[in-house]
Amino acid sequence: GRYFQAEQLFRQVFDGTDENRPEHAEIRRVCTEQLFEIYYRVGQYDKAVQFGLPYREHLVTTGDDRRLQRTDLRLGECYFTLAHYRPAAQFLQRALDAQVQRPLDPVRKMDALATLATIDDRLGRRDEAQQRWRDAAAFGQSILDNHRTVLSLRDQISLGRNLARAARQTGDTRTAIEQLNVLLTSTLNHHYEKGRQQLYGELARQYVAAGDLKQAIETLEKALAVKTDNTTAAAMIRGDLLSHYSALLLR
Repeated sequence: GRYFQAEQLFRQVFDGTDENRPEHAEIRRVCTEQLFEIYYRVGQYDKAVQFGLPYREHLVTTGDDRRLQRTDLRLGECYFTLAHYRPAAQFLQRALDAQVQRPLDPVRKMDALATLATIDDRLGRRDEAQQRWRDAAAFGQSILDNHRTVLSLRDQISLGRNLARAARQTGDTRTAIEQLNVLLTSTLNHHYEKGRQQLYGELARQYVAAGDLKQAIETLEKALAVKTDNTTAAAMIRGDLLSHYSALLLR
């Protein structure tokens, strides 16, 4: 596809430069930015980090705070997906704390808040995680209450899934199940397979939390039946679903 062709082109140019030659600096900067973008978009997060870190250094020196915030969010997402939780938390918190003219997109902010809560959970910091989930739930609900009509379907799915995760963590599975089923119905006429698969995955976790293992297994089977792309990120999501499915079958 076009990303593969672009990656080949920029990688060839980048590999033909010398970091010790000043006249190559601008070419390397452009290639680094583009390769970071490409690897992030195709889900090759290890390579995205490889090029994202030097690109971030450039943004720090130029004072481009808006791009720096966006880059920190993406690096946080990359590290989180790679299960490097402490650097993920550092980059996400930097993005949330950044002082920029335009406020952070609320859906992206909700993603970051939910990811930070998940990191606290996985690192065993239960009290901090519960507080983060409560903060995320309050923020996400305020966005839905005030901006629901202007949100795209993808943003509604992202926000709704994170709200459901927060509800599960705070014990309100009934409301979360109802909201997830409404969102799943809204995806039937849209080709957003990744979002549909993620909704099924979260719905299965809600059923587990509610004690309905049969419904959880059936929902995970629906998630695994969704056809997604062949990116590394998609493979990792599918691997997580398979792991959850296997664990439920053995219970």
